[in-house]
Parts: sequence; structure tokens; C-alpha cells
Amino acid sequence: MSIKTISKIIIAYTLLLFSVHCYADDEEYAIPDELYVIFEESGFDDVELDESMIKGSSLIIIFSDFNLKYNRYLNAVRAVCSEVQKDKDFLNDYEIDEIVAQNLMESVQAVFKDASKNCLLMPKDDNKNFIDDHTIMVKLK
Repeated sequence: MSIKTISKIIIAYTLLLFSVHCYADDEEYAIPDELYVIFEESGFDDVELDESMIKGSSLIIIFSDFNLKYNRYLNAVRAVCSEVQKDKDFLNDYEIDEIVAQNLMESVQAVFKDASKNCLLMPKDDNKNFIDDHTIMVKLK
């Protein structure tokens, strides 16, 4: 293996450990039932969503695919944010600050930062660019 390959492996492993460590001390809760209903009404099913949880201040959505399909991530954020726009306290009740979507292998994460505030600011139509601007993509390979 080349030095470059070894460096990439070390960096990816370090980022993975950091990601795990960030959530390690946080309490983990099941998502509220109304969120399952919201996902179902938005076209998600039990097969597509492997697991969803609230961990610390993060709403974590794990897709049961090895790749994170960006359009499905956008739809998940839209579904949550549309509910927040209907009920401003929806995320605040659970102290959620970010929406994290990740693939089954946890090698790709899309993080929608400041979810409580940004969901309220998000335009109802043509919101892809807004979501892109407030998303941090992390790829660990």
C-alpha cells in the first residue's frame, strides 16, 4: 500500500472514531410515533428506513441502503421541516438541533445543522438549495 492510501485509511478511521465518540455519551431514545407517521406519509417504508433515533441533540435517520441517496435525504429533511413549520415547537420538545441521515454502514452522513431554526426559515417550494446550503456531507471511506 502506498503512503497516500494508508493516510486516507488513518484519516477515515479517525473521523469514524470521532463520530462515534461524539454520540457515545448521549442518551438514545426512540423517535416519537408521530415522526414515523410523517415518514410514512412522505413515502418512506420500514424496509427503506433501517432505524431512526434521537441521540443527544440529533435526530438520526439510518437508511437501510449501503449508499445514501441524496434525494431521499432531501425528502427526509423536507418531511421533518414541514412538520416544524406546522408546529414550531415540534423539534424543541425533543431538543433536536440537527438532522443526521446516514447509510447502513455509517460511512456517509448528511447533517442538516440548526434544524429547529432552519426548518422555520426553509422556503416551502424549491427548497433544495436551502437544504444544500445548511447541510454538511461527511464521507468516510
